[in-house]
Amino acid sequence: MFKEFLLPCHKKIVESFDYHVLHTHSGFSKLAEWSLENKHLKAIEVVIDRNGPKIEDLIALWKKIQTQKPLILEGLLSGKELHLGLSELSPGGLFLDIDIVAEDKLNIADFYSRQTKPEIVERN
Repeated sequence: MFKEFLLPCHKKIVESFDYHVLHTHSGFSKLAEWSLENKHLKAIEVVIDRNGPKIEDLIALWKKIQTQKPLILEGLLSGKELHLGLSELSPGGLFLDIDIVAEDKLNIADFYSRQTKPEIVERN
């Protein structure tokens, strides 16, 4: 359905701008994958959803994106998750807007129940 109805419209929108970045979320990673077909799209931004797929399960798609376009990752990660990403992804064309948070603070239910941002261990 996306390829048939939305991709042609998406292509027209992207072609109207000199530099267009697609904003997506890791909870629905198919959009980023499908959008790789749009050759005029300059970069793909992925907001990491804590209640979405595990980082380990997203690495393959992010590598695929990096073979075609710059990748922007944004969100909360544990130090372990950040290390995994840095060891698996190419630094070329990679932009990280990441807050490093203690693993016990990454629980999304805990995050929203307190309605405060978890204490950031390190800011990159």
